[in-house]
Amino acid sequence: MDEKDIEAVSAICCASFSHSIADTLSDTLSDEGKRSFANIAASNAFLGRMKGDNLVLVAENDGKIEGIIELKEGRHVAMLFISPERQKKGIGRNLLSSALKYAKVETVTVSASLSSVPAY
Repeated sequence: MDEKDIEAVSAICCASFSHSIADTLSDTLSDEGKRSFANIAASNAFLGRMKGDNLVLVAENDGKIEGIIELKEGRHVAMLFISPERQKKGIGRNLLSSALKYAKVETVTVSASLSSVPAY
């Protein structure tokens, strides 16, 4: 990910979160939980993590970003989001495979919503 991609990356994370997670968990996900995610997915938050020890990779098609993965400290998948209209097309699988090449440990962890467990 380049700095020029940050706005698009943030938008994909928020759209995918809203579509796949917030809608599914609307009865149990608090407003505080939604705000917390919005803060994590904010452009300035991505910029800070990108300048640290987190690797952020994007999937592009014809110059348009369709998905992102964030690998924290080479050992934890912190985010994996695909544009809602491009989900279930292998983009996440390709991003995960690419990110694992940068892993610094043999076992990479992830904390995922129940609805996303099958993707991993």
